[in-house]
Amino acid sequence: MSGGPSSAPSSRRQHAVEAFGNAASAIGPVTLGMSWFGLTRGEFSMLDAGQHVITEVVAASRRPVHASLWTWCISDYEQEPVSAWMANGLILTATLIIDRSAEQRSAPTIASWRSRFGMQSVKVIKNHAKICRVWNDEYHVLLRGSCNWNFNPRCEQMDITEGCPAFSLVARIEDELPILPPNCSNLEADTATSLGRAFEQSTLQMFRGVREWSIGPRTK
Repeated sequence: MSGGPSSAPSSRRQHAVEAFGNAASAIGPVTLGMSWFGLTRGEFSMLDAGQHVITEVVAASRRPVHASLWTWCISDYEQEPVSAWMANGLILTATLIIDRSAEQRSAPTIASWRSRFGMQSVKVIKNHAKICRVWNDEYHVLLRGSCNWNFNPRCEQMDITEGCPAFSLVARIEDELPILPPNCSNLEADTATSLGRAFEQSTLQMFRGVREWSIGPRTK
């Protein structure tokens, strides 16, 4: 498994904020056992929050981290910070869990990610979750919320916890996801996502032949 949770203190420090300004000022220090909830007006994205967490954890532990990102879509410019973190020695590996539709719409972007971080660094499924994991031997931080990786000026919510059971759950699911070939089939993505386990086959049958719902990549 890609890292287990650290021992959380019996009394977890909890923070809930109405977040204005940048991610660093809204989130503050990233500490062992922390639990933070924020509601923004779109002032920062999952990218900004992830960058703050990575910087904090590397500084506190004096060790680089691994990172994984679940998102519905991603663009070229959103890859650049990840490359910079790796070049600067902040992260060791970067895994992208991406919706199949993103690869269909933005094949060069996903191909570029594979080229930079390795074939094993992209896992294509049917995905709408927005999650980021940041971890090393000491810290196991999970970010999740409505925020996409990109800037999106809308109300968004986000939770950040360290050392929680949810981190282990996401890590286990990530490890179970297969590495699919580029431009995999719809059936391969369905199977990798285990969609058949979520519904009775009789329920799924009514959707056979129905075109996947899709909208512009920058509006969801």
